[in-house]
Amino acid sequence: MSDPNRSQIVPEPVLRAYLQLFAHVSLYVRGHSTGDGRLSDQELFDLMDAIHNIPEMLTAHGTTFTHDALQPYLAAYDERWQDRRGLSLRKIVQSQLASHHKRLEPTEEVRQENRTVFLLQHVHVHLDGEEHIKLIGVYQTMEAACAAIDRLRIQPGFCDFPDVIDFDSSPEESGFDISEVRVDEDHWTRGFATE
Repeated sequence: MSDPNRSQIVPEPVLRAYLQLFAHVSLYVRGHSTGDGRLSDQELFDLMDAIHNIPEMLTAHGTTFTHDALQPYLAAYDERWQDRRGLSLRKIVQSQLASHHKRLEPTEEVRQENRTVFLLQHVHVHLDGEEHIKLIGVYQTMEAACAAIDRLRIQPGFCDFPDVIDFDSSPEESGFDISEVRVDEDHWTRGFATE
């Protein structure tokens, strides 16, 4: 269980979103510090009240302040001043977070490329001919499947049949089997005998 008093690393998207918020607020205050469009003392106070806990959230994330805990502060400024000035602190943060998630979303081309996985099983044929198949895991790469074999081949039972077998060309009936499988496709398309 995590210690609620221990700070955590702030997630990168949150860090970027709040740094952008600081940049927007800095430019906004600088642009409204003189002349007819000058910020009132009350707006400046409310703006600083809304953002003053952000450094603590970024440096001690997960303790007192989190992204969710800061939302009421941002909302208080927005509710009072957004209609008058057009600055929405919450929209800046949400826009930055949405932009980050959109960059992470894979394109259709990437999704098509990543349509295969590697299914790792261990087959053990008992003396009476009964076949026992254990699904070990499903991996994104052949290297990850092979690493799983390396971890398991020293374990009891697996160490007796530690090799990868090729059912088409090997007389060996027990061992590890890696199959490259396409996702989102039916691999069994017929019925089966019940007797």
